[in-house]
Amino acid sequence: MLREMAARRLSPVELMQATLDRAEEVKRDYAAFITIDADTALARARHVEQEMGSAKPQPPLAGIPIAFKDTEDTAGLRTTYGSPLFGDHVPTQDCAVVDNARKSGAIVFAKTNTPAFAHNDSSDNLLGPSVRNPRVPTHSSAGSSSGAAAAVAAGVSPFAHGTDGSGSVRIPASVCGIVGFKPSYGRVPAWPHRDLWAARTHHGVLARTVEDAAVGMLALAGASDFDPLVNSSPVDWLGYGQQDVRRQTGVYVEQLGVDAVDPDVARCCRRAVQLLQREGLAIDERHLDLEPTHDWYCDLWHPPVARQLGSFLESRPDAVDETLKDIIRRGQAVSIERFLAAREARSRFHTQFTRRMAGVSFIVSPTLPCAAWPLGQLPTIGGGTAPAFGISGSRWESVYLFNILGWPAISIPCGTTPDGRPVGLQIVTRKDQDLCCLKIADLLEQLLLSSPHPQP
Repeated sequence: MLREMAARRLSPVELMQATLDRAEEVKRDYAAFITIDADTALARARHVEQEMGSAKPQPPLAGIPIAFKDTEDTAGLRTTYGSPLFGDHVPTQDCAVVDNARKSGAIVFAKTNTPAFAHNDSSDNLLGPSVRNPRVPTHSSAGSSSGAAAAVAAGVSPFAHGTDGSGSVRIPASVCGIVGFKPSYGRVPAWPHRDLWAARTHHGVLARTVEDAAVGMLALAGASDFDPLVNSSPVDWLGYGQQDVRRQTGVYVEQLGVDAVDPDVARCCRRAVQLLQREGLAIDERHLDLEPTHDWYCDLWHPPVARQLGSFLESRPDAVDETLKDIIRRGQAVSIERFLAAREARSRFHTQFTRRMAGVSFIVSPTLPCAAWPLGQLPTIGGGTAPAFGISGSRWESVYLFNILGWPAISIPCGTTPDGRPVGLQIVTRKDQDLCCLKIADLLEQLLLSSPHPQP
């Protein structure tokens, strides 16, 4: 898109109109959007077009459409947080990441669907129909960046914003067959999060390709005076190709925090690892006998949810879904002693995991132990009938471990199950090694494109 506009083969207005037309179709067919702001987006596209006709220098993403997850405040544009409790809420101020996007020249054209307050790995909320998976329309697009994944998978735009508190960028990317990148914590400002010191929920990007994800980071990343943990060091996001990753050592962990992996998922992931090994990357298979994290992880994030939303259980119980009610009640039952113990456990885990990974530059694993699951059902592992363990939002240790650590992680599609459901492979590098993460993913993406896919 950038190249086409630079060559004057595509105008910002033409691009925006095509994006809006497709967005309306995808909203109707897959429920990917909560709000589409056509009038404002077209007006801004016309302004960009006029500016391009002048001699003024343009910001890097001038005229590029971007949709934001409806958890993020957008000044003058309805922001529901995926809940009828805020069905008519219109913020007066942009959050920091939206402000960054506008400064980059990108045009906010819509808000994507999400479960209430992003506290679910399904694609359901009480505002309307569930978000369907464009790759498998009878199945869920997962969550919580449900609409963003569906929008990209359905071809609305090359990238979209998402948030990732427990895997919510990588999970829907995996089941929808697209790229989902969660950068290192601090690369994107979190303000106005209620607890700016929590350092758990990341902003990220869902994209068609690794290159599109890097372009998306030009819109999201950057400093903010209001975020005490933001990393203001500049990053050349489009320079990831210059990284030399063939001398680095990686490990493949098939059962990362899970007891079983669907055989079809394992098959796709092992093939992807073999392609990287043939390119000269040293990747050894390893089993990590990690101490359980689930209980203390829930003790960390349930109490803040209960504090923020607990009053609605009495005042508006009809507007609170069952999953969120369960999280609130669990949070209300956590004592201050348990909460503080959970903070200490996180610190210990960070030290232990970092020591365990001494000499390891990157980790490869299945993003999820299963592929997409049917709408209205819980995910299962290995084709069984029992639902996956744990409560929504803390179900997938393979992804939320890297929210705990703040390390960059990306999910890229690496194949499909025999019935056509996409499979994602997760690549993780150490803190602030974001460009290496993108480079390994890009290398694998090219290898998968050039390598004939074997029959299941």
